[in-house]
Amino acid sequence: MHTLNRHRITVVDGEPRYGTTLGDRFAVHAAALGASVTSLYPEHGDGGDSGDLDEIVAALDGEAPDLVYVSTGASFAGKLRSRLADSGASIQILGSDALLEPRYTDETRTAADGDLITSLLTPATRLPAAGAFVAAYSARYGGPADDEGATAPATRSPDMTPSADAFHSHAPDASRGPDAARASGPSRAIGAAMPAHGAGLVRSGMPAARAAVAAPPDRDDVDGPGGARTRQAAHEAAEELAQRQAEAIPAVAAYAYDATRAIIRAAATVLPGRMAVDAAARHDIAAAIGRGTFAGVTGSVAFDRWGDTRRPSVELYTILGGRLVALATRTG
Repeated sequence: MHTLNRHRITVVDGEPRYGTTLGDRFAVHAAALGASVTSLYPEHGDGGDSGDLDEIVAALDGEAPDLVYVSTGASFAGKLRSRLADSGASIQILGSDALLEPRYTDETRTAADGDLITSLLTPATRLPAAGAFVAAYSARYGGPADDEGATAPATRSPDMTPSADAFHSHAPDASRGPDAARASGPSRAIGAAMPAHGAGLVRSGMPAARAAVAAPPDRDDVDGPGGARTRQAAHEAAEELAQRQAEAIPAVAAYAYDATRAIIRAAATVLPGRMAVDAAARHDIAAAIGRGTFAGVTGSVAFDRWGDTRRPSVELYTILGGRLVALATRTG
């Protein structure tokens, strides 16, 4: 509110399907910070075909807020933004992560330029430890290619996905007891299959796109100034490719990867020596996840007693030319 200098705020809350309590909570916090919350309008659908859209647009024209907080789905929010633009109302929209869907920008085109969207997911381009993940993801699933058709820089890391063979080749020997099984079982296989994040690639504090590419020698005495320029050009091209690859990866991918690792790590400590994955085993795995901590692609992975991450982050996006642009990351 203070950063944007917005003080008259209207809330459009997409209950019950979207943001059942998000709109209410935003209104309460905004008012506590000194904002004047003019109205809160519930929207019970996402198609924008009901009379709610007409009523909300008419009300906003009359109230003339300087910010509308929208916690509906992307389709309704897009129709609302387009109608506001058609009416000539110059009102900025701040939305939840539902507006990150392409439907929002597809619906609004350039009318949404300047709107803001918050998300709990930091994109790979802004994760310092994501360099190896970006290279492995692009090599496995494809992505932007260089001029020769390669999808990853030549300096990319090995595949980060633990293979089934890795698990079977380190199967625990039950005859040696549960302690031996823990030492030689899945936990060891997982550690062997997954390289340390950033080993030889990631530099602390550097964006993933830059950290994924090793810097070229800065000496001219290897093969002359011409060779140095060639190496520098190749390095810059590799950096650009890594940046485009990171931009092409959905933000949720890195979080899904870390979530999977958290489950696998917990299972590796709980399951050896057990004959079945029963209710007790699932309970113990959940407890082990809560106790565990490790350095992940998204940063330090650890949870509090409520199961929330200990270092939550909020990403702020804006829309420019119909494209989402990450502006800032705030970590709590």
